[in-house]
Amino acid sequence: MEYIITVVVPVYNAEKYLNECVQSVLDQNDPRWNLILVDDGSSDSSAEICDTYAKKDKRISVIHKENEGAIMARKVGFFAAKTEFCISLDADDYLANNCIQKIIAAIETYQADIVIYSFSSIKGDKILPGVPPLLAVQGIVEADYVKEKLISTNDYNSLWTKAIKTCYLINNPLYHQNEIIAIGEDKVQFLYPLTQAKHIAIVPDVLYFYRTVEGSMTHIYTAEKLIDRMGLKMIDYLYVYMQKWQKISSGDMLAMSTMFWRSIVGIYNILQSSRVKEEDYKAVCEYDFCENIPNYIISYWHCPTLTCKEKMKIWLLVSHHTRLMSWLNGTKRGAYQCN
Repeated sequence: MEYIITVVVPVYNAEKYLNECVQSVLDQNDPRWNLILVDDGSSDSSAEICDTYAKKDKRISVIHKENEGAIMARKVGFFAAKTEFCISLDADDYLANNCIQKIIAAIETYQADIVIYSFSSIKGDKILPGVPPLLAVQGIVEADYVKEKLISTNDYNSLWTKAIKTCYLINNPLYHQNEIIAIGEDKVQFLYPLTQAKHIAIVPDVLYFYRTVEGSMTHIYTAEKLIDRMGLKMIDYLYVYMQKWQKISSGDMLAMSTMFWRSIVGIYNILQSSRVKEEDYKAVCEYDFCENIPNYIISYWHCPTLTCKEKMKIWLLVSHHTRLMSWLNGTKRGAYQCN
């Protein structure tokens, strides 16, 4: 049998959901797959679970490595793949049982280099409606259209909704560096394959189920994590590829700048929640946003699709108006003067 797709699963302390994840691959109605489980230095029973599956099915292999994060774990899996295509699967998520079949059909029908498909989110016991993959109809999509979406929104970043030719992955310059990207790592990993691809196919079916882990809403955000949410490294990578794509018109730059400023709005919104400790709130409010924002980003005042409310939030945060923030949000936070 010719195996066409390798499923790469980075595994780190995923014992709670790992069995469901692997079983979803075993349950595929098309058997033309290999599965690589990359144990990224787990300290729970994940490594043992991986080894148990590998002993039961010759299509499953396990790689044990020191913890280096998801990008490096995926890299190791991609470089070990022997098939023409790879897909990514997070260890707490799972695939629809026709996922491999649908992807292979799209590859064969459209001679696709990349296949983009839909996903549904899981919150607790509820499966939410599927999120369409750029277009709601099946077929070929122009690479320029996908590029425009990546420039203007973060809604389609995820690597786990894409089947990509393995050669594009292993030749990705990002995987020959050791840079840590805190936010937007999936988008950065996709930029090179998108640049290389000649045919991109869309499958509107829900083929992937993404789990929002319970308790995440009570997560405490540190100042470092909040500042990381600007995605400065991701924006720099995107800008480099925009120049390669010759997509640096005023409209393109406005679209990217608007997406960037909306990340600042997101930081503002999180700051008003109880998930941020007082010392972290203060540290973010004192952070010099203006000093660190790239000079190619257009001022938020000149981004016409930002609402007045969004612009006000950005102004309050980047200009250190903490007392006014506190008053407007009806809280006692920020009742101090930033330096």
